[in-house]
Amino acid sequence: KIQNSQPNVSNAVISIYNSLGEKVKEITIEELSKEFGFDIQSLPAGIYIININTKNFSKSQKFSVVR
Repeated sequence: KIQNSQPNVSNAVISIYNSLGEKVKEITIEELSKEFGFDIQSLPAGIYIININTKNFSKSQKFSVVR
């Protein structure tokens, strides 16, 4: 789960990049709540960067998938 500090955000684009900088997944969410989740079952083990972009802000965070 990802914590979102921006209340009532609409039209958020969430992009996930692998350690080589390649975009591996992109999700568009119309209403971004305080906490949200997404399915990472298709991602192999490794280190990733999640980038959340909206009209008013952008946030990046590193996470890892361990199998």
